[in-house]
Amino acid sequence: MKKRFLPVMMGTLVLVISCMLGNESSDLDGSSTCEPLYVREKAVLSTQPYIGTNFTHYGDQLEGYSILQNYHQHDVCGKVQNQLVTMRSRGAQTIRILIWHYDATEAQNWGVIPHRLASGEIGIPEPYRTNLIRYLQDIDSAGYARVIIGFAPMADNNPFQVRFDLLNEGVPNEWLDLSCEGGKSTRAQVKQYGSDMLQAFFAGYGEGDATISAITSARVVCPTASTYTTDVLEGSFQDLLDMHGSYSPGWFALHMYGADDPNCAEEQELEVVYQSLLAADAFFDGDNAAVPFVIQETYHNNSVVASKIEQFIGDGSGRGIQEVISWPHTQGSSIHIDVVPPYVFDEYRSLQ
Repeated sequence: MKKRFLPVMMGTLVLVISCMLGNESSDLDGSSTCEPLYVREKAVLSTQPYIGTNFTHYGDQLEGYSILQNYHQHDVCGKVQNQLVTMRSRGAQTIRILIWHYDATEAQNWGVIPHRLASGEIGIPEPYRTNLIRYLQDIDSAGYARVIIGFAPMADNNPFQVRFDLLNEGVPNEWLDLSCEGGKSTRAQVKQYGSDMLQAFFAGYGEGDATISAITSARVVCPTASTYTTDVLEGSFQDLLDMHGSYSPGWFALHMYGADDPNCAEEQELEVVYQSLLAADAFFDGDNAAVPFVIQETYHNNSVVASKIEQFIGDGSGRGIQEVISWPHTQGSSIHIDVVPPYVFDEYRSLQ
């Protein structure tokens, strides 16, 4: 839901992340949270697409239900553990979490955590550091095979307003420059920062495990009740390739919801999912023809979205859709999260 950035790490995820959180010490054997989950059988990643969910909140609203903000509370930890186990039993194989970060977290109890230690050093302070480590450990123990971590800078940390960021949904769109004056370009600023971040990540950790995600279907235009224009996506996709530079993308992360264009008729509302998949497939041809798509966000357990994905897969282009990861938001809802976990995946599991 219009948050920011994304690397994927597997296997040694918990160890890697715990080394990147700063130097503030934490007592992982403390009694402030529930006992760690016992290790369950790992999900098998075989038939694609793999099915998963964004899991950032343990309730059906943003305010007061953030997992990272509250995982040190015994009742919250226990509830989330049960939700993880239940969703795994329902067929979920992957989990995506978002780390919203900004220094001033007052009145941000919907999920934002600080990004500086008490010393002023960049890092995640307690209790959030231990919360993140324990949450990742429990995801692993619950048997999930893959984790996607999205970095979501807010307010002054967001490069839409300043010069630096880790940017989920950061593939630039033309609307970023609509309010710019005096020759300034927010789009160029975001693109440059995205390029810098990717190059730094690839240089330090190797290519394949990081990308920047793109909003796709919402950007499709409907000139008539039966036609579609995807021209705006081509510019965004080119920006994404430019940001990768000489490094090959490991996958293309796409966020797919209903049409934003008020001219789209009711029957076009979710047809744009299929149309944007076609546009992405055509654009990322040639050298990138074998790079899979990951639908990193879409409506919760939506049968029409599932049918549009199935239609694309059935076209036989050869492009793989590696994962379908839902967001706990139903089509037509006016709020970001409106589904109570543990979530269900029946419609998307039918794609396997």
